[in-house]
Amino acid sequence: MFQVSWLLSKDFYMGFLSSLTDERSIPVEIRDHILFLLFLVVRTTNDNLYNPMERQIESVTICYRYDDEISACTWSQLINILFDSPCPSLQKTFLQTFPRIATPQRMLESVMAKELCSAKEDVTLRVIDFLLCWLEEYAKDFAENFNSFSNPMLRWIDSLKKRHPEFKAKYELAVTRVGGLQPAKEPQESHKETFQGKLDFDSMNITDFVQQMSILYSGYLSQLTGSEILSRDWTKTSTSPNIAALMKNCILVSNWISVLILTSNDKRSAQRRKKAQKIVCEAIQQANYHLAMGVMAGLESGAVHRLFQKVKPSKKYREALDILSSDRSYATLRRHSQDKTPCIPYIGMYFVDWTLVQEGNPDLVEEKINVVKLTLLGNVITKLTECAPVSGPEIPGFWEKLLEKHVELENEELYEISFYRCPRKGNPVPPRPDHIYNKIP
Repeated sequence: MFQVSWLLSKDFYMGFLSSLTDERSIPVEIRDHILFLLFLVVRTTNDNLYNPMERQIESVTICYRYDDEISACTWSQLINILFDSPCPSLQKTFLQTFPRIATPQRMLESVMAKELCSAKEDVTLRVIDFLLCWLEEYAKDFAENFNSFSNPMLRWIDSLKKRHPEFKAKYELAVTRVGGLQPAKEPQESHKETFQGKLDFDSMNITDFVQQMSILYSGYLSQLTGSEILSRDWTKTSTSPNIAALMKNCILVSNWISVLILTSNDKRSAQRRKKAQKIVCEAIQQANYHLAMGVMAGLESGAVHRLFQKVKPSKKYREALDILSSDRSYATLRRHSQDKTPCIPYIGMYFVDWTLVQEGNPDLVEEKINVVKLTLLGNVITKLTECAPVSGPEIPGFWEKLLEKHVELENEELYEISFYRCPRKGNPVPPRPDHIYNKIP
């Protein structure tokens, strides 16, 4: 027993585990067998072991803020805090943000080690609650990571199900809700139905348009996962497909509005501008701030705005501009959108929040994990993933039909049309930019 205790001393145990998780040092098949043997040894000699995950601060101190909340700690301390003195808010933050500081494999290995090396039944029950919370509240993240779990981890989960039948029932029910934990399939291009009938900007109903765009954006938001939000680059489709789609759509809406106004005659330009302003107001009324911002960006783009400098906007639109203002980090927009349900938030606002938290706070504080930063990142994730879905009848192919004749123009091309329609003071009228007009159907 002395030899086993030495073998599983804290330093040796943690170093041994880290070396086993490195696939370059030991083949996967051999590593899995060794880990499962270690699993059996720990389980059968539990009461006599030196507990490597025991809450021992040693020479490392946990940092506390003035309000007694943890601001920084080591990884092992964080695991101990989660299961020795659990805090629901910390558990939620941890589940949302742990990919920033550890892989799913390392996280589950640490949780497994904590449960295996603890003789306390209440720790096991907290571990069970933790796993169920991960599966039930963050089902997509769990399903994404499930296929990366090693055989010892899966066997440990099976052993928990055998020792606690109630956990087995809840676990299997949660798996059923997820739709099964099958290997991830290659994404297939979905076939979108084509809208039947005539539909264009001038004839469309404003309320229907805002509702259909809300349903479209709600679909992207409902598919968001914590791992996608934690991605380093929100603009890449490969790592953040839903966020990238929302951001690209906002840019596309802006360009669509600008092109519609600039490429029509004076009378129709004024009509389309008024209709676009009504769309902004209706989008705010339906709490679709992402659409409102996209349409407003098209209306207020330099190329469009200079054409209507002498035209006073409506009172409602001026109020809408005040709501959507970026002043004081979108302070008015935050107040206006608070407690709105359902709500489609402006994704760019959270991009600013994410950047400020990410760049303004270090990952480590005195070589310890910055828990405050994780909490701030968790707040952003919560606001994005807990948006209430928009319900209503979806019209297949509605947005695609509106874009059927749209030609995306570069900013320089938009200005070229703008200067042709309204030359600068003292400058001659430039030639008609037929090379641009010929692109428009």
